[in-house]
Amino acid sequence: MAKLTALKLLQEVQLNVGVATSTALSALTGLNYKMFSFINDGIFEIGIAKDYKPLEALGTITLVTGTETYAKESTMNKVDKGSFRYDNAKEITYLTPQEVDSKNVCQTSSGTPEEVYEFGDNFNLVKLPATANNGKVINYRYWSLPTLLSTDTPAGTSWFPEGFDRTVLVNWASYKTLQFRHNEEYNAYYNKVFGAGGSILSFNRIVGSPSPKKIRVRGNF
Repeated sequence: MAKLTALKLLQEVQLNVGVATSTALSALTGLNYKMFSFINDGIFEIGIAKDYKPLEALGTITLVTGTETYAKESTMNKVDKGSFRYDNAKEITYLTPQEVDSKNVCQTSSGTPEEVYEFGDNFNLVKLPATANNGKVINYRYWSLPTLLSTDTPAGTSWFPEGFDRTVLVNWASYKTLQFRHNEEYNAYYNKVFGAGGSILSFNRIVGSPSPKKIRVRGNF
């Protein structure tokens, strides 16, 4: 068995809802295009609902002397706040912008960065890199936005691991399609995914990213 291709995913949904299967993804129209859209909706909506191992990625910030602001990775959905490391050794503390404000820090001081925070589409360093830090790298982990399937690539596959693409994604898209068609059978497919003992439970347990062991608690006590 192998991961289901984009075409095979559509065909499996079509079989579940009782319509003729497509032989290609080109020129999809009407309900067939709607089903393909539901598959992509599942790829995205489920992918951003929780943290999953297949979507984990490594980001880097290459330091430039005197530069405070660095663009986030373009595919980043959510950052692992406890993962920032300077030069693969020194831990960098993640702050919220409000924590930066409450600390009333001097953001013009320079030296080896010790704290980082998100603002807009960027990561900002509290301490500006000194000359000795130029070219050094801060690594961090993040979860990327799921990549959608394209009708131009019928052999493309989703981020769902083999097996779960069928038990979670196909059933999810089948439930959405039947609900769209006002067919009460959608309840059966909904329960296959979200009901007692549904596939999403084992999916989250097996594919979900481990919870961080150390939880940061900051504040004045």
